[in-house]
Amino acid sequence: MDGFIYSFIKIIPSWVKPNHLSLLRILMIGPIIILLFVRQNIIAMILFILTALLDTFDGVLARVRAQKTKEGEWLDPLADKLLILSILWLYGLKHLPLWLIAITTILESLLVLGRPIKIKFGISTKANSWGKIKMTLQSLALTGLIAGIEAIRPLIILLLFISLCSAFLSLLAHFYDIVNRKQILTGTKQ
Repeated sequence: MDGFIYSFIKIIPSWVKPNHLSLLRILMIGPIIILLFVRQNIIAMILFILTALLDTFDGVLARVRAQKTKEGEWLDPLADKLLILSILWLYGLKHLPLWLIAITTILESLLVLGRPIKIKFGISTKANSWGKIKMTLQSLALTGLIAGIEAIRPLIILLLFISLCSAFLSLLAHFYDIVNRKQILTGTKQ
C-alpha cells in the first residue's frame, strides 16, 4: 500500500510536514460535524473519507521523508481518536447503541493512557497492526453511518464491534510490550 501512496506523496510540497496533515485532520472534524447537522451527508462523507485517508498519508510521509517526531507519535493517534469519537458521540448517538459508543470510548482512552507508560519504559508508541485494523474498520463503519443507508446499519454495527475486538487486541499487545520491557529492565525475564 505504501508504494501506491508513495506516488501521491511526490506531489505534496516539501514544506508540508506529517504533523501538518495530522493537524489538518483535527481541523476537519468541525466542518464534518457541521455538515452532518445541516444534513449535508454526502459532502460530510467525502470530507470524512479524505480526512481518514490523510491518516495513511501522514505516516507514509513521515517514513519516506524521515520526518518522524515525538510530537507526531502523539498527534497522529490523537487526530484519529478525536475524529472517530467526535462523530460517534455527536452523530452516531442517534443511530447506534450507546454501549457500543461507550466501550469504544473506554478502549480508545485506555490506548491513549498507555502511551506515557510506554514512553517511560522507552518503548515505541507507534500503532500496532491491531490498531491499524481498528482504525480501518472504524473508518469504514463511519463512512456507512454518514452515508445514512439504513439497510446497512447491521453491517455498521458489526464493523464497529469487530473494531472493538481489534482495539482490545491492540491494548493487549501494548500491555505485553510494557510487561516484557519491564521484565527486561528489572532482570526478571527468563
